[in-house]
Amino acid sequence: MEEKIFLNVINKQGVIHLAPSDYAFVTTILRHGLEEQNRRRENFSLIKQHCLELLLLEIKQAIDFQREKFSEYSPAHQKIIAEVLIYIEKNLAENLDFNDLAEKYSFSQNYFRKIFRDVTGFSPVSYVNRLRVVRAYEYIQKEHLTVGEAAARVGIYDLNYFSRLFKKIMGTSPTHF
Repeated sequence: MEEKIFLNVINKQGVIHLAPSDYAFVTTILRHGLEEQNRRRENFSLIKQHCLELLLLEIKQAIDFQREKFSEYSPAHQKIIAEVLIYIEKNLAENLDFNDLAEKYSFSQNYFRKIFRDVTGFSPVSYVNRLRVVRAYEYIQKEHLTVGEAAARVGIYDLNYFSRLFKKIMGTSPTHF
């Protein structure tokens, strides 16, 4: 049962969360692969293949880590974690109050944040911000919304704040897409 709940939550979210050190490593691999693509030196195809293999291994390790952390909790807590993540997904544009969520499930605020960080690798606020930025990026790319429209659709109405947050998470300005 826990595997099914975990996979449903991961598939629903569509986001793999990397620790900051893993993110830096993945970014380095991507840059190296792009440099090799542009230079087209001897054996660049082989180097790109190995970069891709490293990326896939990092993704697998991140998923395995999340699954491991998820499985450390009781089935009742796993269900709550899944419900919270799905609730966040469905209400991303709303003002989310994590203290209310903790209270709803009879958790202390600190315990709720601990469980959340254990499973996702992020604090609730960081998680929501990342999810909002990724979703806004999707709106910009797939629905061709303006940056302001995409930001508003994910519940961020201050365009300057959104731009700073986007750059912090994505590494570039939202206007570069």
